[in-house]
Amino acid sequence: MIPLLVLLFCIIGLLMGWFSNFIITFFLNDKTEFKFERKCSHCGTKFSFKNTIPILSLFYRKCKVCQKNVSVRYTFVEILHEVSYLFVATTFIQQNLFMALLYMLTISVLIIIAVINYNAMSNYSFLVLLLLLIGLICLIVNQSGMQEHIAGFLLSSIIGICIFLASCTFKAGNILDFNNIKLFAICGLIVGWKSILFAYVLCLSLSILLLIVLKLLKSKKRNVYVSFISLFCISVIVSIFIGDIVLNAYLLLF
Repeated sequence: MIPLLVLLFCIIGLLMGWFSNFIITFFLNDKTEFKFERKCSHCGTKFSFKNTIPILSLFYRKCKVCQKNVSVRYTFVEILHEVSYLFVATTFIQQNLFMALLYMLTISVLIIIAVINYNAMSNYSFLVLLLLLIGLICLIVNQSGMQEHIAGFLLSSIIGICIFLASCTFKAGNILDFNNIKLFAICGLIVGWKSILFAYVLCLSLSILLLIVLKLLKSKKRNVYVSFISLFCISVIVSIFIGDIVLNAYLLLF
């Protein structure tokens, strides 16, 4: 029964990755019209439906019209969904099936936010509200861990506000806004204080490393806002899998 559920969630992961790409395109197009179509980012040619199917799309790497490479974003989103859903299925499916489903939905929303922030500073308030709904359901489903989730919400809110104030102090007030603070707080509500603490440490470490690399390369293509929000979402996804394990292992050292 368990292997069949894992296989089912793998298939769902591919489908969610496929669907998430359309949602990302919708946000990047200023939310004008939602369509189940994929276009070449260079010439605007519409791809046939078969070339958007997960796995099969891996073999469609160039546009037939302009002969330029198709954006790797589509493949990246699909593979990230597949791997993440597989990890959730093997990690949480025996503990709490409903929580596993909630984590899968959380991961999909975070991947969408990460990608749209990497490409453009889009308004994702609706996605934050969806995460809030997931967080409230987590409290109902996992009542035994309610205190940990609430503590995560409070801790993440405080850290988020501190990061916002720090950005204002260094005259970078446009880096973060209230929508980002809500994202931080709600992620803490969903994953709990241990995992969100790990996520912040990982995110800040990766951000510092990225800034050093960009400084050495003298690159000005991406700003801190895009890097931090995208890295935060990815860090939260990683924390879902290993956040508790790493922090508990660290606490055992004392």
